[in-house]
Amino acid sequence: PPTKKAITKAAPKEKSACDAVTYSDETSAACVRDRFRFGQWLAQDDRMSCNTFEYVNQTCGPQFCVDIFMRTIHDQVIMLVGDSTMFGVFNTLMEAIENHPGCSTKEEYKHYNRKSCPKDDKVNFEVSVVCGQYRAQVLYNRHDHGTGQQYGKDRGSRCEAWHGPAVLNKTDVVVMTFGAHLEEHKDESGSTLGSTEHWRSHSQTVAALVKDRAVKLV
Repeated sequence: PPTKKAITKAAPKEKSACDAVTYSDETSAACVRDRFRFGQWLAQDDRMSCNTFEYVNQTCGPQFCVDIFMRTIHDQVIMLVGDSTMFGVFNTLMEAIENHPGCSTKEEYKHYNRKSCPKDDKVNFEVSVVCGQYRAQVLYNRHDHGTGQQYGKDRGSRCEAWHGPAVLNKTDVVVMTFGAHLEEHKDESGSTLGSTEHWRSHSQTVAALVKDRAVKLV
C-alpha cells in the first residue's frame, strides 16, 4: 500500500500590520509614555546611509497598514500642511500606497518650488489615491509656520492657499505641523520670539482659520 506522506505543519504566519488587532488606546498610551526611548534606529541594509534607517519601537504596535488607512479616508479629501517634515510624511505616505498591491496614485497637480507658491488657489500637490474599492485625494501644502508672511525667507515655504475657501470647502481633514522653524520668529529688534505666549497666540491664529469650516483639524 502507498505509504502516507509525512505531514509537516507550516510555521504560523506572522501577522502583518493589516491583520494584527493590536491598535488600541492602551497601545497608544504605552507609545506616548515611553516617549520612544525604548526604540532605536536600525539600518535596513549595509549601505548605512540615512535613508536606509528605520525607527523601531516595540511598544507602538504594528507598522502602518495601507488597507486600514484607505478604508478610514475613503471618499474624503485629506490635506497635509507643514514644513519639510510634513513633506517627508506626505512622500512616505504616497510611496507606501503606490507600493501596496492593488493600489495606485495619480498626481493631479504639482508645483513645489522654494521661490514661489502655486497660483489660482492651488496647494503644492494634489494626488488621487485608489486601493480597490477605496479612493480618496491627498493634498500637501508647504507652510513652515502654518500661516503668516512675516517669518522665514523663502516665498515658496509660506504658501497660504490651504486655508482659502477654494481649498477648505472641498477638504474633510487637515493634518498640520509647525514649530521646527522657531528661530525664524523674530521681533523688530531681531530677537527670537520663542515664548510660550507667542506660540499659544500663533497656534490660536492658525486654528481660527478653520474654526467656522466643516473640516477636522489634527
